[in-house]
Amino acid sequence: MAESFAMPLYRFRVVPDEPDEDIVLSFPDDRAALQQAGATLRDLLIDAAQRGHITHKDVEVKRVDGTLIGTATVKEE
Repeated sequence: MAESFAMPLYRFRVVPDEPDEDIVLSFPDDRAALQQAGATLRDLLIDAAQRGHITHKDVEVKRVDGTLIGTATVKEE
């Protein structure tokens, strides 16, 4: 019988606006999860710009055990 391996679960949190609402998704590894966080942040900023209301947001990525993997953030120049 073949073994099946579940992909790790990651929690995404938009900060500071949504501190209590995590989105849980699975990815093959930390890098893929962080890449998705960057894409998510990009989409949030595009939506905000279209509404004419841009706020500074970050997307935190944590493993389900609470370990912080990284944060996608906007660089201000």
